[in-house]
Amino acid sequence: MTQGLAAGSAAEIIVSGLADDLQATIAGVDLRALPENQGRVRVVHASPDLDAIDVAVAAGPTPFQGIAFRSHSGYVVFDAGSYSFQLRESGSNTLLLEALDVPIEPGMVYDIVAIGQSENGTLQMMILNATAGVLAGPSATPIAATAAGAATPATEATPVVAVGSTPVVEAPGAATPAATPTS
Repeated sequence: MTQGLAAGSAAEIIVSGLADDLQATIAGVDLRALPENQGRVRVVHASPDLDAIDVAVAAGPTPFQGIAFRSHSGYVVFDAGSYSFQLRESGSNTLLLEALDVPIEPGMVYDIVAIGQSENGTLQMMILNATAGVLAGPSATPIAATAAGAATPATEATPVVAVGSTPVVEAPGAATPAATPTS
């Protein structure tokens, strides 16, 4: 696979599928600064044994719908706060998994990645995050969203993202610096 990366941009490289059908995909991460008290969220479907999925806010809207395997939703802006996200079969109320009390912090970008397999009990929702920054001054006008979980679609980023069924989670630290956004 050959893919060019632009200087100053951020990307995720994710491998998905089962041993006989692994595929790597590169996806751009939207690190543009956000209005204060808001974060940006998208969902990535990388569970090889699930049909399309939806992710809803518990007792609230379903901002992420019909996400096919090896694809992702567009970004949605949320007011800062704590949210419980529910992974469901697309178009149904069948609850597959719930991530409770996920903190959405101002100026952060989140990917909720559905990984593993439902049939063997390894299904999980892995939460990845990156710092985007917070806007100041006149450009800091909030994007319409509510603390109760109503979400507003933001600019969708491409290309498609997918993840394998055995995750390795590594948080940025002294040896692994986080990406620095440029504008």
